[in-house]
Amino acid sequence: MTFDRTSEFKKYIRMKGAEETQEPLSIPQNKQEMLNDIKVFNKNTTELFKNINKISGKLAKLTELAKSKSLFEEQQTAPQIQRLTNEIHTNLQEINKEMKQIEEIRKEIEKKYGITGQNENHREIVCKHLNYLVKNTTKSFTDVLQIRAESIKEQEKKKHKYSTQQSSTPNQIYQRNLNQFSFNEDDSIPPDSTEVDIPQSTSVLLTNEHLEQRVQGVQNIEHMLNELLGLYNHITFLVSTQEEMVRRIDENTEEAVFNVEQGHSQLQEALHSISSNRGLIIKSLLIILFFALVFLVFFL
Repeated sequence: MTFDRTSEFKKYIRMKGAEETQEPLSIPQNKQEMLNDIKVFNKNTTELFKNINKISGKLAKLTELAKSKSLFEEQQTAPQIQRLTNEIHTNLQEINKEMKQIEEIRKEIEKKYGITGQNENHREIVCKHLNYLVKNTTKSFTDVLQIRAESIKEQEKKKHKYSTQQSSTPNQIYQRNLNQFSFNEDDSIPPDSTEVDIPQSTSVLLTNEHLEQRVQGVQNIEHMLNELLGLYNHITFLVSTQEEMVRRIDENTEEAVFNVEQGHSQLQEALHSISSNRGLIIKSLLIILFFALVFLVFFL
């Protein structure tokens, strides 16, 4: 008794055909997804480069303002210095977050698609360079904050010294200026009968409110320095890790070059050996052909 299984065979053929048509479609889809991830990586790195350049411009301006030695200049530039300090501090925190995201994207691409070779080496080098730039920017900002703190302390010493001298001596300068600008008709009036209200503070001295602001500014600078120290140590660790990876890549590259050279020399030896054997084979064939001709001519 026979069974007609033609329908089952056709069903199996249709199923296999559907699988074969679906498999090629998955490859372009994965490739497109990989290209999108690489595009996101490149976009983020470009944006981070731009942000680092912006921070460098702000740092240059802050450095110039932080080096002011005059009390008058300090009073005028203090709000701008504080604003730039806060902006740069916030920007540094943002670029550190962006750097972590870029590292995660690079690792995800490598893990998800298993990309190796020149493309992956390029991304590792880009990450290392970005870490180096972030590290230098953080260190530059730390140096500027230290300069600012030293400048504030120096100005406080000058202000305290000036205030002490003024409180321990009479207002001779103001009295002398007052006598120089006295009118002739007042010459008959004795100096003791003239009451002049001389101010005890001038525009050179800082107000209590401004002093409190400066103390708060020093405290903020110390707090920022502590935070930046943590960021700097983290970036230093990342840079050292990237350097170790690049060193291993260099070692692997040197080993690969050595293996290629060894393979090339082996191929040359094989070619030389084959060339020698080829000559021997040709000679053997010629001898056989010669004896065959002799046999055909003289014995047939």
